[in-house]
Amino acid sequence: SALSCYKCNSMSSKDCSTEEFGTLTECPEDVNKGCELTEVISSGSYLPIFVRDCTGETTEEAYECVTIESTHSCICHGEGCNQSWETAGEETPSHPTDTTTIPATTTTEITTIPATTATKTTTIPTTTATDVTAPNAATKVV
Repeated sequence: SALSCYKCNSMSSKDCSTEEFGTLTECPEDVNKGCELTEVISSGSYLPIFVRDCTGETTEEAYECVTIESTHSCICHGEGCNQSWETAGEETPSHPTDTTTIPATTTTEITTIPATTATKTTTIPTTTATDVTAPNAATKVV
């Protein structure tokens, strides 16, 4: 018997989201090994992209849920298993968004702190150099 998976793509249909699953469709023979559910969380004001489809994935280790940068996906075995994050094997469905958001914030904070420190460090030697060796500083500039 052929495997059926939910199929939809939020780029081409509004009926594809966490709550809207698309159509349970029989998978073609070349992609009837499992089902996949993918969400691409975009930065900015764009809505996340949802895709549900059949997969021809034959590597057993690939049948899991993973987050790589802004893409969260689950590949699963079984009829219509890509209906939701839970049915696809995700333990905490709200977690992918949290995981993706946290690194972005942390990166921004880390980037900001050195920039502030660098500015202070640069300002202090400039003041000292002007006070101690104003003539030399003027010579170097000219």
